[in-house]
Amino acid sequence: MLLFVSLRSTAAGKAFVVGLGYAISQGVVLLATPWLARRYEAAEFGVVANLISVANIAVAVGALRLDQAMLVADSDDDAAGLRNCSLVLALVWGFMSIPVSALSGAWAQPWATSVLTAGLTIFLATATQTTAMELLRDGRVRTVGLLRASQGILFVVLAFTTGYSLGFCFALSWSAGAMVFLLWRGEPPRLKPLVMLVSRYRPFWLIGSFGSILDVVGFSMLVWVMSSGYGLAECGRVTQVQRVVGAPAMLLALPLSQLLQWKWAQELRAGGGGLSSSFSQAFRLLVALALLWIVTIFLFGPAIVRGVLGAGWGGDRWEIAALSIAVCARGIVSPLSGLLVVKRAFSQAVGWQASYLATALIVLPLASNQLDLRSFIFVFVALDVLMYSIYLFIICRSLR
Repeated sequence: MLLFVSLRSTAAGKAFVVGLGYAISQGVVLLATPWLARRYEAAEFGVVANLISVANIAVAVGALRLDQAMLVADSDDDAAGLRNCSLVLALVWGFMSIPVSALSGAWAQPWATSVLTAGLTIFLATATQTTAMELLRDGRVRTVGLLRASQGILFVVLAFTTGYSLGFCFALSWSAGAMVFLLWRGEPPRLKPLVMLVSRYRPFWLIGSFGSILDVVGFSMLVWVMSSGYGLAECGRVTQVQRVVGAPAMLLALPLSQLLQWKWAQELRAGGGGLSSSFSQAFRLLVALALLWIVTIFLFGPAIVRGVLGAGWGGDRWEIAALSIAVCARGIVSPLSGLLVVKRAFSQAVGWQASYLATALIVLPLASNQLDLRSFIFVFVALDVLMYSIYLFIICRSLR
């Protein structure tokens, strides 16, 4: 908040408002977690952890990046057409995911009862992302912030006021974005113009989707492997503990990422003289905050987890501290990775994303087959710290 107040630029304010919407959404869920943890079984949180990974994929690539193309479309007519393309994809993926999940055998067995919920999540999350991009193109930044915030708020409200499962509440929490389909009442989209438009904007779905898929799938591997290898209850327990110990890093990284990206873009346009100094200041601040939080979790982690989640959610001190290290490693590097975007070093980012996914695909399933859950967590943390250290090295090299 103090950082926002100190900035004078309208662009920075807009970036902060969007990031703040994300932070409010997650913050509301975190505040409600002590009561949710006492109301629902751990297995329910395991289902939600899987659905969060599904929603992340839908937001990133459900519209095949055509939603991002809306922001730079050549005309308002093109933007409207790209919006319709994105909404058609939301419907297609939402319906297709149901038979695919139902027929996917052992992979989906731990949460086979939630295939309908997964389809609904994909449909609504993709529609919500499309709505956000249209609002952003129109300059309605506050509405975008409210839309982002509504997801977490609706989730908590539904969880406390309905008798639905926690997974179904999560799927319905994306419902605000579905209002965009009201635009089809007067003039439903026609297929032929949409196909021609998709062809014109092919770089977005042909190239842009690739890096996004690598990123979200790599990020989701932990949840999928734990669900299959250790069951939904253990997955729910670990992911909830990770959410608690990672709360400060997550809430800081969301708005800070966009603010830093804006600031560095401004400095680069001004000649780039202060870019290195600004990057170093941000890095030192993030490292200092991360170290302070890791020490706090090591000293008081079990008490914090029990206080937030309840007596039955306590865990091993070293396990909780290890999870905080992994979250902080990600929390340090993710905001700094905006430098690669500013300098248009997309190939370096995609190369690291591919490496992370390939490593996770090999290491995590192998570790889950050979190790108990506690040892698996330590392997995951070591992998994350190693890979994000490499990513930080790549980012620092781009300063030259």
